[in-house]
Amino acid sequence: MDRTKWGWVLALLGMILLVRVRSFTETLEDGNVGLYFHIATGWIHGQLPYIASWEYKPPGLFALLALGLVIFQTPTLACAALSVLAVFATSLVLYRIGRSLGVPFAREIGLIAAAGYAMLSIENDGLSGDAQLYVAPFLSGALAIVAFGEWDCERRPLLRTLLGGLLAGFALQMKLTALTIVVPLGIFAALLSQRRRLSNAFAFMAAALLPFGIEAAMYAHAGALGVFSDANAGATLRRFLGRAAIHSPVDADAWLTQLRSAGPFLELAPLSVLVLRSPRVAIVWAWLVLQIGTLLLVGEYYQRNFYDLLAPLSLLGAIGVMQLARLLAKPRTVIVSVLLGAFLFHDYYTMRVGLTRVFERTLGGNPSFGRSNFEHLELSLRHIIGTDRSIYVFQEPPILYDDLGAEPPTRYLLSADLIEPNLRPMLGFSGKDELNRILERRPHYIIVGYADRARDDLDEVRAFERSVVYRYRSLGSINGVLIYQLAGLPPMRSR
Repeated sequence: MDRTKWGWVLALLGMILLVRVRSFTETLEDGNVGLYFHIATGWIHGQLPYIASWEYKPPGLFALLALGLVIFQTPTLACAALSVLAVFATSLVLYRIGRSLGVPFAREIGLIAAAGYAMLSIENDGLSGDAQLYVAPFLSGALAIVAFGEWDCERRPLLRTLLGGLLAGFALQMKLTALTIVVPLGIFAALLSQRRRLSNAFAFMAAALLPFGIEAAMYAHAGALGVFSDANAGATLRRFLGRAAIHSPVDADAWLTQLRSAGPFLELAPLSVLVLRSPRVAIVWAWLVLQIGTLLLVGEYYQRNFYDLLAPLSLLGAIGVMQLARLLAKPRTVIVSVLLGAFLFHDYYTMRVGLTRVFERTLGGNPSFGRSNFEHLELSLRHIIGTDRSIYVFQEPPILYDDLGAEPPTRYLLSADLIEPNLRPMLGFSGKDELNRILERRPHYIIVGYADRARDDLDEVRAFERSVVYRYRSLGSINGVLIYQLAGLPPMRSR
């Protein structure tokens, strides 16, 4: 790699660090991601996922986070650093795909797609460090190898197929919905070969399933194969089938709101049809269509579920940028305007907040500057609870258990799994019964987070709060979070 290429690679990494610097200054507060890191921490100490703490994501996600914890020590730093590496890797892959499209200005398209994805990556909950972020480099890498023939593998189709299948398998290990991309990719891998198509398809799927096979053997050795299969395929199937009666219609407002996060890349993507005659541009469109189909199939229009659209949209938007530049005969002006506009619209405020916090907490000598409500809650609970490890956290991030050194009274740490109508089916039992069992275990303290009055599960929340009030006494609230102490324990002031 020459100095010019090293220069833009380092510039890309620097830009990603700048736009994501805020994640290094904020305590990990996301409920889902906090649970993932709790499970990863347990795995480091010998507790296999699903046994002590339950979540239906595949084990590969927890393995990656456990590796991050070993290297970076704390969940906040591990989440921020892994997110930077994931975005950086995905951006590089998009650059390679862009260069291989076989259209005019392919190199410029790759550069714009890489920069665009880096800037858009903080949208759709991209700073939270959820699974979508880590799936992207593996899934796009599999596409780059199989569908775009990257990295000098043209003469070794079987090796290319195996490597692409293995990356696809790693993507499946983080999110099972990647299957909607992996299966068509396996078919495409077979079609690429003029001979031995069946063997190529078999090789791709065997490589993709290899990580699952290793994990199944690991759980079988621990005598917990049933737990492994139930928490993966079983829970996913129950969740999907259980949505038949509650599947929400297509929310047009949610789609419009979330798709706007792609900014000019969404608006310019339609111009890529001008070069649709290129088969590889058609593949990028197929990638986007499959991701949209996955969203519709799942039927959950949460903000972070739209993150999967950003990689193909960045490529199509970059193609559109160059088509507009060609039409106006002002390539430099168009490219600079689009990238500058995307940066100002998507990244400037977040970057400024992050840099201000870094400055104030280091050079400014104010380590508590910009402290969040969650951090205030954590500090207050340390004072109230002391060294008592018997607590239950309801509607607050499960990472509180790790922060306070507490032992959860249940392996179902996300209260949403127990009370939300669209999540309960995947457990295979009544969430209400589990909440009753938790109260029967009589944790010394219960922390109840704020309940939005517009929530569909508000009745379940209120019913649980009434059960708590019956057995516990209130110690007041901290920023709307209620603290309860088991009746019969010494009052807080005597501890």
